[in-house]
Amino acid sequence: PAVTAHRDDRYPDRGPDAAPHRRKANAREGRQRTRTGCAIWLIIALVATLGMGLGAWWLGSGRYGEVPSITGMTESQALATVGEAGFDANPTRQYHDVVPEAQVIGTEPIAGTRAVKGGPVTVLVSLGRPTVPAFPADRSASRYTTMLDERTLVAETGDPVYSETVPRGQLVMAEPAPGQVVNTGSTVVLRLSRGQAPVQVPDVVGLSLDDARTLLEDTGLTVAEVQREFDGDTAPDEVLAVTPEAGTGLARGSDITVTANNGIEVPDVSGLSVDEARERLRDAGLTVGDVTDVSDSTRPNGRVDRTEPASGDVVDPDDPRVELKVSTRVDVPNLLGSTISDARRAAEEAGLEFEVSNDSSDSDRVITQSPRPGATAARGDTVTVRGF
Repeated sequence: PAVTAHRDDRYPDRGPDAAPHRRKANAREGRQRTRTGCAIWLIIALVATLGMGLGAWWLGSGRYGEVPSITGMTESQALATVGEAGFDANPTRQYHDVVPEAQVIGTEPIAGTRAVKGGPVTVLVSLGRPTVPAFPADRSASRYTTMLDERTLVAETGDPVYSETVPRGQLVMAEPAPGQVVNTGSTVVLRLSRGQAPVQVPDVVGLSLDDARTLLEDTGLTVAEVQREFDGDTAPDEVLAVTPEAGTGLARGSDITVTANNGIEVPDVSGLSVDEARERLRDAGLTVGDVTDVSDSTRPNGRVDRTEPASGDVVDPDDPRVELKVSTRVDVPNLLGSTISDARRAAEEAGLEFEVSNDSSDSDRVITQSPRPGATAARGDTVTVRGF
């Protein structure tokens, strides 16, 4: 018997019609895969195109921003403005001749420049016009030059000057002076110390040694040596010479040699006893030579009439002898009415010899005398009396 083929609908890919059915299914699946692949590639293309566009935008203008204008703002306003524009604001201060202190000068890069966002932008804040600074404590020229440079100022060394207080090589003055406000880049002339000004040796010849020493020291010089020399025509201790000579310019503190008279002035001993005169002369550094009597003196007997050399003269200390001239003058005492004995005693006390011209006894009274009372006589002269 013939076998009849039957179709099983549960398995369409089986049976006599299976092959056509599979071909149709395969065709549908192929078309579906094609459409999916196209979609995927389209999406990939779109994403790539968008990425390339964004990259081009970022590489071109997207990551750049324009530096804003902040001139005239306060520092805080300027920092905020630069930050809002997408930049890292860094403030710095500098001197400026026009923009007042604490106001913004501008930026670096300048306003309007396109720069990478997030990059640094320097905000320039004005310090105003610079002031010439005060000198450093050590008055160092190099240190001061650095201080000027920090203020945009230029140091120039001028001619040095003398100073009574600032040591040599240190700053004495600046032109313009410290504290003055100047333009940026101004030149400041520095003047350094030459030390103390030289002084001229004053003319001290003829002054006493003490006065000369005072004047020289007040001038700033030092009397290092005093030489002694005799000059009979000048006073003791009078200055005879000075070395270096008067008018010479010297640095302060320089040594000076003074030559002074070493003569000794004879003191006035007239009217003194010989012993008193000896002591006075010895105290003055003199010695007593000859002692000579003089009868023409008006001074009392035994008193010094004068000296040779005379008082006030200047004696060489190498030959300090002085002679005394001693008075022998006697004022004849009044012996009239005295007993012969009393008259003899009075005459002898006056330095006179006594003689009686008659045979009078010691108890007799003097009735005449010669020389007369009050007359001038010399020591050793004789007074003659007559008694009764």
